[in-house]
Amino acid sequence: MADVEWRRFQDARTGKVMLGFGYAMTIDAAQGLTPDEHINAMPRGADLATGFTSYVGERRARGTTWPMTSEAATFKAVRNQRGSASGIIFVNRNGLRWRDAPWEYGPHKTLYNRWKRWDAMGIFTRMMDGLAAGKAEPRTIMIDATCVKAHRTASKPAAKKGDPGRLTGRAKGGMNTKLHAVTDQNGRPLNFFMTAGPISDYMDVAALADSLPAAQWMLGDRGYDADWFRDALEAKGIRPCISGRKSRGKPVKYDKRKYKRRNRIEIMFGRLKDWRRVATRYDRCPTVFFSAICLAATVMFWLWS
Repeated sequence: MADVEWRRFQDARTGKVMLGFGYAMTIDAAQGLTPDEHINAMPRGADLATGFTSYVGERRARGTTWPMTSEAATFKAVRNQRGSASGIIFVNRNGLRWRDAPWEYGPHKTLYNRWKRWDAMGIFTRMMDGLAAGKAEPRTIMIDATCVKAHRTASKPAAKKGDPGRLTGRAKGGMNTKLHAVTDQNGRPLNFFMTAGPISDYMDVAALADSLPAAQWMLGDRGYDADWFRDALEAKGIRPCISGRKSRGKPVKYDKRKYKRRNRIEIMFGRLKDWRRVATRYDRCPTVFFSAICLAATVMFWLWS
């Protein structure tokens, strides 16, 4: 059989390769087909094969393919996934509905399905963790929290007793979600943690205390002023630089010059909220919203920085 190079099936205008399971052959090579095979003819001038006449023989048992077909399928799969990733970033950055995604990125249903599939696989969280582990400078780490306004579609409370719900709570500005972050000395995020809005900062930090990276200093505002938290940091070899609460009888001493560098984590939150699906929570599921946060942090602070 005479194989045809798979690039001959590539559309010069769009770059797409439309080829199914099977192998390309000439008319002469199509004489010895077995009963479990058939021929699909593509005449001269067709969109998929311009300038020559070709035939594609396909096996009814789709288990085997020829190398030429495998290369074409891989080429198309990589191209589609790259376009889907760009479409997912575009939707999250601009706060669009999935059905409003530009058609250049492919069908909106495909974008949404891949977004949900990759979220369930934890790809966006692992991307941020992997890049942060290799590029972070955690000699000095910072911790802080910010509130994210919950949209009507994401503000419904839990329906079942004992269900943690959607991690939304009512505060002064309405229903919102509180996002906690730990960053390195340059303000690049290392870890995130999400809770309902009205919960206190130092109560939430217990979930992050065990996962803190090795560092020399920890910068935090007075919301994290708790004796047990200071003791936990010192047990890990981290010196706390946290301002004291006004309710303390004895003022707490801290390095005010070093404390001024804490503005970098505030700047990080401001840049993170440039992505509209992070500034306003539209997703009902907390894990989906958390993936949007990790995706924004990965693109802005670990890929573009």
